[in-house]
Amino acid sequence: MSDRNGPAMMNAVRAEQVRRRLVSAVNEAEAVIATTAYSSPIVEGQDFAAAIFDSRQDLLAQSRRCLGEFVGTLGRGLRGVLKLIPPETLSPGDTLITNDPWLGGGHIPDVLLVSPIFWAGRLVGYTGSIAHVSDLGGKPSPDARDTYEEGLHIPPGHIFRAGQINTDLMLIIGANSRLPHQVQGDVQALNAANMLMQRRMHEVLRETQLSDLDAMSEDLQARAERAMRERIASLPPGVYRGEAYSDGVGESIKIVTTIRIGAGEIEIDFDGTAPQSRWGINVPFNLTVAEALYALRVLIGPDIPLLEGAMRPFSVTAPLGTILNPRPPAPTMVRTIVVHNVCAAIWQAMSPLVPEHVVPERLTAHFGGIWTFRFRGVYRETPSSYRRGGPGHLSGPYTETYFGSGGMGALATSDGRNTVSMPVNCWNIPVEVMEGRAPVVFEEKRLLPDSGGPGTYRGGLGQRVRVRALSDEPIDFIVGTVDRIDHPPFGLAGGEAGGAGRLEIDGVPVDRRVPHKMELGQVLTACMPGGGGFGPPSGRDRRALERDVALGYVTPEAARERYRQTPEA
Repeated sequence: MSDRNGPAMMNAVRAEQVRRRLVSAVNEAEAVIATTAYSSPIVEGQDFAAAIFDSRQDLLAQSRRCLGEFVGTLGRGLRGVLKLIPPETLSPGDTLITNDPWLGGGHIPDVLLVSPIFWAGRLVGYTGSIAHVSDLGGKPSPDARDTYEEGLHIPPGHIFRAGQINTDLMLIIGANSRLPHQVQGDVQALNAANMLMQRRMHEVLRETQLSDLDAMSEDLQARAERAMRERIASLPPGVYRGEAYSDGVGESIKIVTTIRIGAGEIEIDFDGTAPQSRWGINVPFNLTVAEALYALRVLIGPDIPLLEGAMRPFSVTAPLGTILNPRPPAPTMVRTIVVHNVCAAIWQAMSPLVPEHVVPERLTAHFGGIWTFRFRGVYRETPSSYRRGGPGHLSGPYTETYFGSGGMGALATSDGRNTVSMPVNCWNIPVEVMEGRAPVVFEEKRLLPDSGGPGTYRGGLGQRVRVRALSDEPIDFIVGTVDRIDHPPFGLAGGEAGGAGRLEIDGVPVDRRVPHKMELGQVLTACMPGGGGFGPPSGRDRRALERDVALGYVTPEAARERYRQTPEA
């Protein structure tokens, strides 16, 4: 190493050490949220994220376990909030809050907190966290006419000022929730995470004896941008197109993507996508951007640090008034059923680049996705209101959201995993948690044979759950992100579609876009879709198929009819 290059190399090493310290800090903040929050979607579903930004609002570190759809969302939210509340008006101990779907996570339950970091009297950065709280009133279902019906709107403002909580705002939040203590506790948990990241930033500045991290951040951002542009330059220039469908409401929702690769840049255009809907399935543009960036980052740069610079070579456009860029106040509550098809359309478009230009393990066929639904009602004080010996002494409202996953799409080199949340990495909520918080019992939770799409590599299996109502009082069954019933997850490169989903009460299919009443003893059956296959089924290894049959993943009949093989007994 020459003397000229030595200092530069040492600076780069030092910057990387600092970056990793900050990544450790946001991972620690995740642990704070997961262990101190109250709502099931956060604690059990892991639906949250945390991040640190420099003074120019550029991303320095984002938690590794966070949802894929939060890539870029926190930064866009931070910048949107600071346009309304300028940085020069902030003071140490301030924390700002909003749940504006067009600034944060795309729907009312996602609450975003932003805190400035001060050091030696100067603003040197920001911390941000976001999480899906259990309830903010309104209609948590797709049948709201506009976003005002979907719950409490919290415009950007102070939830903490100079370290003191805004009691009035916290009371307003509690008064608009069916579970006030849970949601208020969630807000406190997010703020605690922000404060922890702030302390860790102070430690880094103290130990490095730096006044701020701007120069170091600039170097990190430049290197991340350069690495991503070089990676893009290794791809063949051209135009790639893909499409995917959501079941929609009454008519299918078509997602169209056109990807243009050239000169170290990628343009993602969603022109041709369906217009915005009157139902709560619209996707605010900030979430569309985040989902598109996530999908492409997985394919071409998962090893490149998640910094602002790594996102600069990408541009995303969607015509205003489409379902991926709706005009406010379009309802957005279950935008997940549409936005996850963004990943599927992008991966379909990029599939011709496998394996020469895209690593096969990074691209999957379409996936079963995450299904959510909610049980809501009121506990009475009499034990008869909860027949199975549960907490009959409870009184007051309950509202619990269940997260379950369909199958992962097959990869170009391996089978998809069973019942894995794709593309977000939420967890399946344990049935014991649901049974402890709502008057229901899960009578069945099992893998669905033959639901994985046939292929040289098989799609992951979906699952079936059967849930019986135990309450004398009717239970509101509110359908959430239920999709891929009419449009099962498609396969790639000759692979076949996974099994379609199904939703029934007492064996009768129900409308998946409106709430329903469940009476005592009624049984909900939810069959979550399996992932699509990859490659023609005739190419599947015989031993792998025999193993599938032995495990009960594929029935002998399906092996003969769909794979054209007769496995040995």
